[in-house]
Amino acid sequence: MLDQLPAGDMAAFVDYALREAERTNFAVQSLGGIRQYLTAFLADRERLAKAKSRQDSIAALRRDEDEKSAKETERLSAARRLFDTLPVYEQAIIRSEATKRAAAFRGSLKETMIEHFVGRITADRHPEA
Repeated sequence: MLDQLPAGDMAAFVDYALREAERTNFAVQSLGGIRQYLTAFLADRERLAKAKSRQDSIAALRRDEDEKSAKETERLSAARRLFDTLPVYEQAIIRSEATKRAAAFRGSLKETMIEHFVGRITADRHPEA
């Protein structure tokens, strides 16, 4: 068994094998009796390692998306602050374009989208700011 399993994993394997033996009503008489559970233990370990790797990858992607979202939110907030300092004629141009882009929306969502587009258009027109 030590050829297939590092010594540091032996305690975990014995625990696993004894649980499986109890579950299947197998009366373990010797250490050799748990050998039958080694293949399943190794497969389970590999499956769990792959699942953890997938979970870690998903968590990393979520962190990246959250970071991008936070940066975009801050960018649009800065653009909205900049918009308030622009000359009235430029604000009118931006607001007109934002209203056109939000034409497909209705009700309160339309107003929200106009404000969103005002931020985006301002950010696009003034990337240095």
